Amino acid sequence: MIRQESPALMAKIESRTAKVGVVGLGYVGLPLALTFREQGFPTLGVDIDPRKIEALGAGKTYIKTITSERIAKANTTKKFEYTTNFAKLADADAASSACRRR
Repeated sequence: MIRQESPALMAKIESRTAKVGVVGLGYVGLPLALTFREQGFPTLGVDIDPRKIEALGAGKTYIKTITSERIAKANTTKKFEYTTNFAKLADADAASSACRRR
């Protein structure tokens, strides 16, 4: 929920300049991050698994329902980032966790 006393954030959301962070790039987080990117938002995906980050960097998929073409298209802009560095979430205007508890 967005508080009404956050007009700057609301303006960023309306103009699609709010940077969205997604924690966990598994079968829920990756589609979520790609959808935010496809809707025009700068998007940062964070995951503890460096193999996922490497696959994304190579434009490859590791989830059956996500095509490599969809990842490659997201990679064509500098507005889709992915990393294992959780400290980068400090740059996000909003973040969502798609992680499950172990």
